[in-house]
Amino acid sequence: MRTLCLDLPEARETLTFNHPNFQVGKKAFAVLEDYGGGLGITFRATPLQQQALLQSGPRFSIPPYVGHHGWTALRLDESIDWDEISALLEEAYRLAAPKRLLKQLDAPR
Repeated sequence: MRTLCLDLPEARETLTFNHPNFQVGKKAFAVLEDYGGGLGITFRATPLQQQALLQSGPRFSIPPYVGHHGWTALRLDESIDWDEISALLEEAYRLAAPKRLLKQLDAPR
């Protein structure tokens, strides 16, 4: 997860409440933490994305405190699909990043 997040333009890692937080500028876009006894990733999502993910199965849930803002949690206790996680993290980053960084992200490599 760290590699996926830090490969995004100007993303950085901080610690908040002993949890790795991944930020762009001053905005967090993903957190690795323990909810209810299991390791998971909490990430930014739009309310529509959140609803679609919740309907896709029990791996996704609404985290306390930030879930009403669209943030969504993904339990990591089942098999991990890194392609799926990469896509979710990039979308979360896009919701937090300024336009200049989105242009950089979308530029041909």
